[in-house]
Amino acid sequence: MIHRLCAAAALLLVALAGSCADSTLPDDVGVYTFRYSGATSGTYTARGRIGPDPTWASGLRVDEVLGVSSEMRTSRARAVAGLSITGAGTGTYPLDEFPAPGVAIGSFGIAYTDGSYARWFSFTEGTLEITRLDDRRIRGKISGTLVAQDGSTVTMTNGSFDVPVTGLDGPTLSGMINPGG
Repeated sequence: MIHRLCAAAALLLVALAGSCADSTLPDDVGVYTFRYSGATSGTYTARGRIGPDPTWASGLRVDEVLGVSSEMRTSRARAVAGLSITGAGTGTYPLDEFPAPGVAIGSFGIAYTDGSYARWFSFTEGTLEITRLDDRRIRGKISGTLVAQDGSTVTMTNGSFDVPVTGLDGPTLSGMINPGG
């Protein structure tokens, strides 16, 4: 459970700093999309620019850490999804709840605005495929099984992302997290 909380914290960090792969996206627009079923079900589609848009998807590259974050808002719910991996290039990687070099961690959370439902799911198994990774974009596919603290699960299928990379470096990110420190 502590590992899942660490994974969630790492993804939140990426979100603070910072799909159907669509080659016609503007440079600063990202998309992260997937289907999910199980304890809750639906389609997640976050498309937009980080900052001005209420629904967005973005990438971050800090030293050896690669991250993808997104947020989707509707009148009924707010959902976030993200992933993080250390020491990766293009290729296929396992998803797990334990962070390690070359192993991706990821999560998905959803909360209904009426307060009737809120749950955070973390990957316990799955696959992340990075098909493009450069200074401008991160593109790939993702699928797997996620579990919540109460043991309920969702299965993610048809996941894809195509996001712009922010220009933050390690010292910049450190200053955002610990201003003046």
